Amino acid sequence: MLVHLLTHPMFPLFGLLAPIFFLQICLLILSRLGGWHELARAFPVKPFFQGETWRFKGFRINSWCAYNNMVTMTANFEGVQFFMPLLFRSGHDPIFIPWTEMKTSNDLLLFGLLAVVKIDLKSSPSNTLWMAKSLFEEIRNASLKKSSGDSLEWH
Repeated sequence: MLVHLLTHPMFPLFGLLAPIFFLQICLLILSRLGGWHELARAFPVKPFFQGETWRFKGFRINSWCAYNNMVTMTANFEGVQFFMPLLFRSGHDPIFIPWTEMKTSNDLLLFGLLAVVKIDLKSSPSNTLWMAKSLFEEIRNASLKKSSGDSLEWH
């Protein structure tokens, strides 16, 4: 029976699709447990959002769910949009967080070796984002340069 299964003409296709299916199920569970799903519901994507883009960047949700080198971030004077690559998007709808929703503070992670910015969200107080301080400042500064004269308040 096993020999018949291994020699079946569809076996190579199954060998390719099974890991992809398993990955999608894991990503769906991760989005629910990690907080991305809740953020996507609280902060739906803004259509036709334009701004400067950073690819393959990372951040954490609730300090434990890390998206290292996976996220594309686009920012302008209105806010920041986060989205995952297509293969990893299962359960990870794009997120748009306005600057006005963010309350930031400086912190340290990894035994005080990594300077990060802790981002508390007004409309989703149960979720906190953690981002490398250098990345957050780069995004914020690029957004401020391109703002249309609007004043942004940073906390």
